Amino acid sequence: MDFDWGWDCHVHVGNRFKVKVTKIMAAMSQSLGEQIHEELSCSICLELFTRPKVLPCQHTFCQDCLKDHVEVRTPLECPNCRQPFSLPSGGVTVLPDNYLVASLCERIIKQSFSDDKQKFKSSDQCNFHPGEQLSLYCEECNVPLCVTCLDEAHRGHGTMSLKRASQERRSSVQTLVGEGRDVVETYCSLLRDLRDKEKFLAEQKKLTESSITVAFDETVQTLTENKNGLMSKVEQRYMLNLETIQSQRDDILSKVAEMSAACDHAEQTMQQRGRTSFDQEIGLNRLVGKYKGTADQGPKEAKVAVFQCVEVMVPPLGFVTVQFISLPESQRSEAMGHDQGQPKIVKFGGKGSDQGKFDRPHGIAVSNNSLVYVSDYGNERIQCFNLQGTFLHQFPTVVSEQGIFKSLMSAKHRMKPEDVSMDRDGNLWVVGSDRAAEYAVRYTPKGKLLTKIDLKRTGRQRKISVDTIRNNIIVTETSGSPSPQGVLCVYRPDGTLERTVGGSTKMERPEYVAVNKGGHIFVSHFMDSCVYVYREDGHLQSIFGGEGSGEGRMKYPGGICTDSSGNIIVADKGYKTVTVFDKSGNFLRYITSVVGRPVAVAMAPKGQLLVTDDIYNTVTILHTY
Repeated sequence: MDFDWGWDCHVHVGNRFKVKVTKIMAAMSQSLGEQIHEELSCSICLELFTRPKVLPCQHTFCQDCLKDHVEVRTPLECPNCRQPFSLPSGGVTVLPDNYLVASLCERIIKQSFSDDKQKFKSSDQCNFHPGEQLSLYCEECNVPLCVTCLDEAHRGHGTMSLKRASQERRSSVQTLVGEGRDVVETYCSLLRDLRDKEKFLAEQKKLTESSITVAFDETVQTLTENKNGLMSKVEQRYMLNLETIQSQRDDILSKVAEMSAACDHAEQTMQQRGRTSFDQEIGLNRLVGKYKGTADQGPKEAKVAVFQCVEVMVPPLGFVTVQFISLPESQRSEAMGHDQGQPKIVKFGGKGSDQGKFDRPHGIAVSNNSLVYVSDYGNERIQCFNLQGTFLHQFPTVVSEQGIFKSLMSAKHRMKPEDVSMDRDGNLWVVGSDRAAEYAVRYTPKGKLLTKIDLKRTGRQRKISVDTIRNNIIVTETSGSPSPQGVLCVYRPDGTLERTVGGSTKMERPEYVAVNKGGHIFVSHFMDSCVYVYREDGHLQSIFGGEGSGEGRMKYPGGICTDSSGNIIVADKGYKTVTVFDKSGNFLRYITSVVGRPVAVAMAPKGQLLVTDDIYNTVTILHTY
């Protein structure tokens, strides 16, 4: 066992001088050895070379270090001088070996082992009296001694045998070793935690980068689709204005031709006959009087199309607004399709799978910022428009995270959306089914999947509405055959079934559902051709409608909504009308301006009524009704 003691214990000046010289020589030797060791160390791992390989730039590195280096570096460069290099076909292992460096490293390792062995063998030799064995231990100076040391410098000090001193100090050393082991274990635990954190950070980085890539690709796709739609809109408006300008130009050219011909004929007559006829004078007078007033007014100003950027859902695109050229009253009425006294109507859509087209638009909802979302059942998507009918963007109704990626975008990851509703956070709740199951899915306005509720498999269509005041999601459910039984399932946003409504009233087939601000639930009943009204607590309050031919009677009622006055609007699929009832269910009037078979209805924030039609696959927006 080695013990350390200070230089102040030395005796005799001669001995001290010898020790100092020995120390200086040892330091010089140690410095040279360190320099050699440094020159023979790999600059990557900072250890002596192991299987050293030479690069074309003549720098040497360990074989394993080079393997790790080439796996993470592109293009390949020397770690020292940054000079590019290329690997042979066999990789790092076939690079030239540096035999000289390998031989020197092997000698240093052997010499180090020999020095350690010699040091161990001579550890019991006295450093101040060569040839003398350390056999005593000075209790006052806490150093081991040989017999000569005791006579020269430690006479009169309390001593004991070196073996006994080693045994007495053994327990304290073991205690320190135990404490040291505990410290080492603590640090090892910290290292494991750091490795776990590093792994977690790497995983989070990879997931975040993947999410950014997906979001960017979706945004680029949406931007491209919106760009194409807007460019098409601009082209249509441009052609309409151009046709008007060309029509005005052709009219002016005909007048110019007529007036020029009359003037030329009068001049020729005067030159040939030296006079003019009274008929020519009357004709010229008539033409000049006819065209002089309109010519003084000048051509009508043509106002070009304007691209006006507005704030819409991300991506922040705008929509095209156009000021049309003034037309005569008859042409204006023909172009607008209705007289100024009639209500303003916007209609868009049509059968198809292109953007802006529909295949059975079964559901519709309007956000607080007046964006229109339509559930396109046959095309398995949700489309978004503004209240001018301009297409903004779309997204597929996926039911799994895998379905978000285009490479996996297949039918098995999509559902057919039967209805759509908005929650109080501005997200969309869509109900639908695929071949295997039925779902209620919450999406962001851009189409990112947030929550999915797995519903009971019934094989029948479902509809959905969100009670934004109480934050409940209400889904219709019809099960059983041949005597179906319908209920309303009330879910929390996390998918927890809170309660059911309507089980005791024996609804055979609930169709569409709506909730007003007071919590009353309105359900259109397909088989009984009536509307059920439930209180907030789920008890039946009233029933109105019923099949028949009188006012307020219905046949196969569908979509239902309420306006700011509490009136109830019902889409009647059987009679192909939209009917307005007051808050008590009394008939008020029919809305006759909807063409086709109305399916779903929704109310915009400023009172516009929206109606979908599944015969012509269109959406109609009534600014007044």
